[in-house]
Amino acid sequence: MVLQRLGRLEEFFCGVCFGRWGLMPVSTYVINLPRRTDRRERIDARLRAAGIEAKFVPGVERDDDPKRGCTLAHRDAVERAILDGCETALIFEDDAVFPPSILSDIEPLLALEWDVCNLGAAHRRAPDSTISLASTKWSVVRVRDAFMAHGYMVRRRVMEELATDLSAEGVVENDAVINDPVRRNVVSVEPPLVVQEDGWSDNLARHTKWDEWFEKTPIVDVVMPVKRKRTLTDRAVAAALGQEGVIVRLILVGDLDGVDGGHLRFDDSGLSAVEARNVGLEFAREGDADYVALLDDDDIWHRRKTALQIEAMEETGASMAQCSLRLVMGLGGSTGRVYTERLSRTRKTVCARTVGKRRMRFAHSVLLARREVYKEIGWKYDERYPIFEDLIWMAHALRAGHEMVVLPDVLLNRYYDSENRLAASTPPEEHAKGMREVWRVLRS
Repeated sequence: MVLQRLGRLEEFFCGVCFGRWGLMPVSTYVINLPRRTDRRERIDARLRAAGIEAKFVPGVERDDDPKRGCTLAHRDAVERAILDGCETALIFEDDAVFPPSILSDIEPLLALEWDVCNLGAAHRRAPDSTISLASTKWSVVRVRDAFMAHGYMVRRRVMEELATDLSAEGVVENDAVINDPVRRNVVSVEPPLVVQEDGWSDNLARHTKWDEWFEKTPIVDVVMPVKRKRTLTDRAVAAALGQEGVIVRLILVGDLDGVDGGHLRFDDSGLSAVEARNVGLEFAREGDADYVALLDDDDIWHRRKTALQIEAMEETGASMAQCSLRLVMGLGGSTGRVYTERLSRTRKTVCARTVGKRRMRFAHSVLLARREVYKEIGWKYDERYPIFEDLIWMAHALRAGHEMVVLPDVLLNRYYDSENRLAASTPPEEHAKGMREVWRVLRS
């Protein structure tokens, strides 16, 4: 009994020391431009919520070469960690957004073998392999060609080498060095655990000429209505921002209390889901994205969902794309049943005539469309229909002569549980009303 109590006391004392007092074998550093006191205040609040005591490293401003300034700031953060003698450094840029549970979230990662662990990577090429399931929420993959470095961990054994690489003359891309899979064993957490407020480094905000990759990469506006924060909302945001092969501009509209992330935010808890989508579409209309996508606040995208849809549209010349999905009954799918809703057995292109003859299956909130379609059909869904309003808009687009490619690929997990969702709370007669309108438009 005495030994049992001593064990519990030791467990409690270690938890207090490591979690609350920051004596965990991880030291935290935040890169912050001194003039950006607004960002300092916001990340201070996030650090307090997570129980983290961080050391701030001044950012480096280089008007002649902003990217080089970012790189030198990351070098300074790594050198500070070397001087402090820490075993593992957790480094954030000052616009990093992370959950209050981040200390417990990264704890399983510390037991894995890696030199650099990127907590918010985006990928130009699919990662090499999954090396471990870190928890029920995240998996860990080996990086092949990744970018972004707003939140990552680095081991002491490679700190001096990394600082030297970041200091090298001519190096301007800090994320290329940090995520270099040849020089170091680099892994990333999927979907990202850490996202950014703005999506771009503040030091690059005044830099108007992006490199070749950004110039040729499709931009996707993602409209996400948030009715209230749910268990999966943070993961939905992270999966959207972690899309490979595209640049995502996430537009959050609705009840945003406690919801981080997003490039454009409109906080109004009184909006219905369709009203929130229309507000988001108004933001998208003012932008210049190539594509517009819809996302529910508790749907989790595959990391290549939008890229594969765009690829299919480019190959077929279609103006819109839908994908198949997986329905998970019960949060996380650990106790409930899982159903696959495959809209087609093969990749095929459909138009109003072919759809009208065959009562095809459609899925709402998975649509991706070219900007030109919205410019022609309109940037507003019919608010008389509380559900399937996007399918009604899609039907009008098909009737106007646009084609849609339907993918058999399962690129989305849709969760049904006790705290969700719009479809579950919508009366059956509204479901029937919405689908009747879809078929009426297609056959008119």
